Amino acid sequence: VWGIDCWTRRNVTSVIEAEFSPEIAVEFVEKWLLPAINACPVELAHNMAAAARILEGLEPSQLQETQHSDSLSQEADETQSESKSQNC
Repeated sequence: VWGIDCWTRRNVTSVIEAEFSPEIAVEFVEKWLLPAINACPVELAHNMAAAARILEGLEPSQLQETQHSDSLSQEADETQSESKSQNC
C-alpha cells in the first residue's frame, strides 16, 4: 500500500482548502488521491503526477514517456544554448 507522508498530505489539503472546505480537502485526499496513488505501478508510485493522470482517466505509464521526451528536449535546448554562448 502506497501513501503520502504527513507533510505532503498537509500541503495538499492546504492547497485544496484555499478554494474548498476542509471537509472537501479531506474527502479528496482519502477517497480520490490515496486510491489513485495505490493504483500506480511500482516504478511510478513515488510520483504524484502519475496519480493525477489516473484521476484524469489517463494511463500513468504514459507519464514516463512524456517526462523522458521532455527531459530530452530540455537537454537539447540547454546544449544548444551552451553552443551559442561559446560561439559568441
